[in-house]
Amino acid sequence: MTASGEYGGFVRRWDTDAASAERYWARAGLDGSPLDDHPANYRDRHGTWHLMFATALKAAQGFAAAEPDMVDLYLRGWEERLRAEGFEPGGSHAHDLLREWAPHHALARAWTQEPRGHAAEREVERLRRLVTAAVRYLREAGEDNRAAKIERGLRGR
Repeated sequence: MTASGEYGGFVRRWDTDAASAERYWARAGLDGSPLDDHPANYRDRHGTWHLMFATALKAAQGFAAAEPDMVDLYLRGWEERLRAEGFEPGGSHAHDLLREWAPHHALARAWTQEPRGHAAEREVERLRRLVTAAVRYLREAGEDNRAAKIERGLRGR
């Protein structure tokens, strides 16, 4: 939910205003209304929607499937920040958090229906294109030996 920019998440239930809930529900690609999703969901006299955990979970899973890049970007941002903070003086707690949150991040990535391996494969392909361009530039600059050495490295030799 936090990756959406709409919410900071939920714990046991999802308390929200109607417009935000409807907007998030639609971004998740879900039909109907979140208020109607579960019989225990209700609107209080102030207009706040109180939505059960099951509804919040359904919305979060739907959002992850509908916007996998947004979820992955958010998770990578957290992981990179914690990794960097862990190397600062007195920041070892950040690495502890990174390890503690790893299963949660893996679960959210699983909801994106795009396993981490696919993202890694895309990144490898992007880097391969960059290295291939660098080889071409080396050849154009007359550095054939260096270009050949990099090409051999790409082939694993």
